[in-house]
Amino acid sequence: MKKIAIIDCGTNTFNLLIATKINGNLKPLIKKRRVVKLAEHNKNEITINKNAIARAISTMTFYKKIIDREKIDSRNIYCVGTSAIRDATNSKSFINQIKIKSRINIQPINGIKEASYIFTGILNEGVFSDETVLIMDIGGGSVEFIISEDKKIVWKKSFPIGSERILNFIQPIFPFSKLNKLANNKIFELELKDLLKAITKYNPEILIGSSGSFESLISIKNNLVPKKPLINTYKQRLKISDFNIIYTDLMKKDFKGLLSTPGLIRIRAKMIIPSIMLIKFVLQKMYKPQIIVSKYSLKEGIAFTVLKDH
Repeated sequence: MKKIAIIDCGTNTFNLLIATKINGNLKPLIKKRRVVKLAEHNKNEITINKNAIARAISTMTFYKKIIDREKIDSRNIYCVGTSAIRDATNSKSFINQIKIKSRINIQPINGIKEASYIFTGILNEGVFSDETVLIMDIGGGSVEFIISEDKKIVWKKSFPIGSERILNFIQPIFPFSKLNKLANNKIFELELKDLLKAITKYNPEILIGSSGSFESLISIKNNLVPKKPLINTYKQRLKISDFNIIYTDLMKKDFKGLLSTPGLIRIRAKMIIPSIMLIKFVLQKMYKPQIIVSKYSLKEGIAFTVLKDH
């Protein structure tokens, strides 16, 4: 049984997936997530600071111990760096330090490649078929959008408006002030012009949210209705009415209130606000959309890509 290790080095978290393929299906064996916050305190120019580098080194050496314990050959380790790493002014130095300390080489990928892997993961999960869908993956540094028709990509783009970048730029108070909201939506209007044109052209019927903030929304929803929890499957639907209730509730909360929200993990307390504002912005541009939440994303897409010929 061939095992592979995938490491997704994101702006906020580093994610490890150890998996294999059984009967043609992806079989996750180990999943780990650690907070690194590479873009912490960076308002404009992205430089990975010393504290973030230390967190990244600690995480990668920890992951390497797990990979070695599982006896995975170095040729079967696939490690990618996304927004913060590809954009950082000290990216080469950062990657070199990680390689020296952990013996793992991070390969930066651009936003288009990232979007393609995200699509591959969600497509193989089977949460949609021939419908016209808009896939949305909200990261800390960037947001990837993909439109699919008949299970094929017809449009995709990455935008540098991840939740951490927005927070660093507008430096909001919680709950968001009127000025914070205006600044946030102005960013969306300016940055997402190409997305809005694509939505008008293809008219997607379904919004598929990939992991992260969307998983938080499902978790919050399950805690709001504890007597009727959603089935713990990868394909989960979120009613627009439920999203609106959660949105209204979260937008009223100060930071302490966000931290105490049942179902919302601590590391997403701040980031959830720009994320739900972006989701709301996109929903308002679609005609009577549905929301499906997927737990597959970049790392699963890489795994499917690597394992397809094995």
